[in-house]
Amino acid sequence: MEKLSLKNCGIKNLSEDAFEDIPYLRHLDLQGNQISSTTFLKSALQLWSLNLNSNNLKNIFEDSVSLNIQHLDAGSNPLTTLRSFSFSGIKTLSNLQLKNCSLAKIEVNAFEGLQELSYLDLSSNNLETLPGKLFSNLVNLYSLELSNNKLISIEKDYFSGLNNLHTLNIRNNSIQEISFLELQSLTLLDLSENSITTLRGRTFVGLQKLSSLSLKNSNLTDIEPKAFYGLEKLKFLDLSFNDLRYLNSSVFEGLSNVVTLDLFKSNIEVIEYEAFLGLGNLKYLNLSENQIEVLNNKTFYGLNSLLELNLAKANIKVIEGGSFNHLYFTMLTRFEQQQFQRN
Repeated sequence: MEKLSLKNCGIKNLSEDAFEDIPYLRHLDLQGNQISSTTFLKSALQLWSLNLNSNNLKNIFEDSVSLNIQHLDAGSNPLTTLRSFSFSGIKTLSNLQLKNCSLAKIEVNAFEGLQELSYLDLSSNNLETLPGKLFSNLVNLYSLELSNNKLISIEKDYFSGLNNLHTLNIRNNSIQEISFLELQSLTLLDLSENSITTLRGRTFVGLQKLSSLSLKNSNLTDIEPKAFYGLEKLKFLDLSFNDLRYLNSSVFEGLSNVVTLDLFKSNIEVIEYEAFLGLGNLKYLNLSENQIEVLNNKTFYGLNSLLELNLAKANIKVIEGGSFNHLYFTMLTRFEQQQFQRN
């Protein structure tokens, strides 16, 4: 037998020799029990995947056992603290899920030895800070989930050494300041639902391959000049649900390859002349549900490739002559029953 499910069986204890009569067991599902110890793994050394989600574990692998597990789900356990060298006996691990474990502390060497790890989920915990260089030995990590925690800031050494990281999700934390060292492979970054307020100049230097960036609902009120400097590969930018009010001239400088820009419901009142200058490849622009009031002949200057412009419920009162002169290829402009006058 290679696969065994004991899901939701009410199991509290498993003896050390519980699985010694199943030498070819590869996949074991123990989700939804009341297990508090992993000593039973001494009789399941050949496992490839192990599901311990929703049990009563307070420590991970209290005994030093050499295992071949590649996929481990230990989510929804009351771990609170992840100790150093917690996974030192599982050097083959590629997928590790520790979601919703009430984690408030991770010791600096907690992930030591996990050079093969490609996916790590630490979402929905109570993390306020991380040790510097916590992930530095995870040289093959591809995706990191840190959403729904309590992180206050992103320090430069948090992600040191993650040269193969492609996806980073830090949505719904309490982040006020962000700073990144070079993450040379990162393509997707989610910073939505934070408390960033001000996006400072050169914030994203070092993220030269980033193609998707979300700052949705992050309490943004100000974007400083050159905030997006270095993001030449960016294609998708979501700034919706913020409180920007003013879009300054050349605020999107350096984003020459952005295709989609979402500014939905960002309380924009004024778009300065040439605010969109530099967005020469922009195809889709969403400005709906803002407070713009006036469009003029420089509002959309530089948007030579625009295909779709959404201005639904943008509170537009006045459209001056020539406001759409630069939109040579725009196929659809939405107003949705707005009241406006043309000057």
